[in-house]
Amino acid sequence: MKIIISPSKTMTINNPVLGTEPLYSKKAHQLNDKLKKFSDLQLKTVFKVSDNLFSQIKEQINNFGDGVQGNAIYSYTGMVFKELHLQKYSSQQIEYLNKNVRILSAYYGILKPIDLIESYRLDFFSKIGFNLYDYFNIKLKDSFIINLASQEFSKLIKEPVYTVFFKEKKGQKYINQATYSKKARGKMLNYLIENKIDNLENLKKFNLNNYCYNKELSSEFEIVFTR
Repeated sequence: MKIIISPSKTMTINNPVLGTEPLYSKKAHQLNDKLKKFSDLQLKTVFKVSDNLFSQIKEQINNFGDGVQGNAIYSYTGMVFKELHLQKYSSQQIEYLNKNVRILSAYYGILKPIDLIESYRLDFFSKIGFNLYDYFNIKLKDSFIINLASQEFSKLIKEPVYTVFFKEKKGQKYINQATYSKKARGKMLNYLIENKIDNLENLKKFNLNNYCYNKELSSEFEIVFTR
């Protein structure tokens, strides 16, 4: 079993305890070497950010390999990660986390929670001259994959996945609202970790923040929760 999640653009490198080298570390360094050869104008076209943020990104690229490292799960600070009770997990829950959770990344390909990473900024829509999905060519080789990642990142995985959706009722229909969905995916991940869930039936029992499993809107590979 594997649970795939997206990274976040916001990062704070901390908690640099013992960690592991990312599986695609070599590809990450080769990718960074390509970005180093870009002119400032090319990089600004790729990232489309403010001058202040651009300076940070350029510094990250130039120092990649020599920068401060932290464990991936503690380094991302987006909405999904804010919902995790990392400091309260038992040793068994941490073991479950490291064994089952994988973070998808446009820079590193795929990460274990304990993998050591540096600050970076890149997504799969970035126009850098080649297709990042093909570049990493990830193969999980797992028959049971729970997808809590966005479509942008889950496209990295070629195997069939069980995608979890969270929808809000508006009038007579249910819609996706990005902010609510991100928070709900974080709560779902925390629920899976705390309860060491290993099957769909127990996953469907998730009922936090008034979300309930909606059988009518769900299908074989789409698990829908509504409120």
